Amino acid sequence: MNISSKVLFFSSAFLVLTTGIACKLFREYDSTSIADGRLQEAFYQGNYSRADSLLKTTKVTEYLKKGKEFNGRNLLYLDMGFLSYMNANYLASSEYYLKAIKSDDNLKPITLAYELDPTQKILTHYYLALNYIAMDKTEDAMVEMRQIDILNSTQPHPLGHLFLGWFYEWNGDANNAFIAYRNAYQLYSKEGSKYSMVLPLQLKEDIIRTAKQMNFTNEVTSFERDFNLKLSNIDTQSEGGYALVVVENGFVPELKPLVANLRWNRTNISSKGVLFGMDYNTWSVGGSVSKSDRRGDTLERYLNNISNFQLRTSTYYEKPAMLTATISNQAAKYTTQTIMNVSDYYLQQEQKNLQQKLDNQLVSQIVQNIQSRIKAEARSKKRYADYSNMTVYVNNNPSNWKQLPHTLSYARIPLHAGSNSLTIQADGYNRVITVDGKKNRNQLVTVRFPSNR
Repeated sequence: MNISSKVLFFSSAFLVLTTGIACKLFREYDSTSIADGRLQEAFYQGNYSRADSLLKTTKVTEYLKKGKEFNGRNLLYLDMGFLSYMNANYLASSEYYLKAIKSDDNLKPITLAYELDPTQKILTHYYLALNYIAMDKTEDAMVEMRQIDILNSTQPHPLGHLFLGWFYEWNGDANNAFIAYRNAYQLYSKEGSKYSMVLPLQLKEDIIRTAKQMNFTNEVTSFERDFNLKLSNIDTQSEGGYALVVVENGFVPELKPLVANLRWNRTNISSKGVLFGMDYNTWSVGGSVSKSDRRGDTLERYLNNISNFQLRTSTYYEKPAMLTATISNQAAKYTTQTIMNVSDYYLQQEQKNLQQKLDNQLVSQIVQNIQSRIKAEARSKKRYADYSNMTVYVNNNPSNWKQLPHTLSYARIPLHAGSNSLTIQADGYNRVITVDGKKNRNQLVTVRFPSNR
């Protein structure tokens, strides 16, 4: 398995290690449809050089050169940006990300069928900031952080404030780091469940630690009480500074066919029509067929003879991944703490989306199917004896940035002065990173593990 990696050191006391991601295309861009699925599989395996070659041999390059419009253009730019980033081409990556943001800001409903959600917008600016730091463009990186701050003002997101705290600390601004961490804590408490986020212990410690750095005595005491933590138990004086290790593991859910046998529950039959409901796992769909329909009586007869039917559609299925990673520095071992279960968040969103599709389409599809049978009976002058073998198709093909990680997790690792060898393990993968520890220096290490399941 080819897994590329690169370690970068910066004068601003920041380190980035980076590996893997990208993809989506056709006349509607979808990575899973390129090269018979081999492109997406290359990303799942962490083979980014192969993914790059496959992507360059598709028609999407021709579309872009000729300026042709196609659905999901911004998703393509995001995937190309991530692919360039993982191959350490930071300038090209930044250009693609900026095009993705511009495409999203000028979204045309007819030609661009996908709009970035708040999580994806924040992650795009976060990856842009990492690119600029890799190119030693500190001011440009901080511009991206300000863009995240602007997004937070209109669409508050715990992830955005957490990222801000990291970058303020990297830039030596403990005061704004404390404010960002405190804001992240408040949003975790209010909005965490909405984004499948649980408040990590590390964030609590970071709030107390940065409050101490700023000599905010009252805040230290208050948060010690609120979190049931003691400053004396938090490492604040490591001789080699700290490495904040951020682990991105696995991939968000993948779209697969769904075939389900549903029960037909007639709840009421009256002079006004037939009320009914269908149940499948946590889904329930209700509706009515009115006798005002010119074939109402016939429809009712068919509905009375249906006991179950088969639903064919598509939906997202989780690609399981480890939620945390283990990090070793000599004899000391640490476990990362989950920041956001991105996969679970999108599964929740898809549950709502599919429910809406079922509500909107299933009833009409059943009625159309019945009406087709009525016409067939009229032609053949025969009645169907069994109506339970009905198959109903519901169109559900949601777009998503397929290369987002399954889970984001992190840990703050105390360093020794001089060379530190950090061993990071997750999901069967093992990565060793060398970090130069220096007192009062905060470093950021990011690592991406592909899917192993």
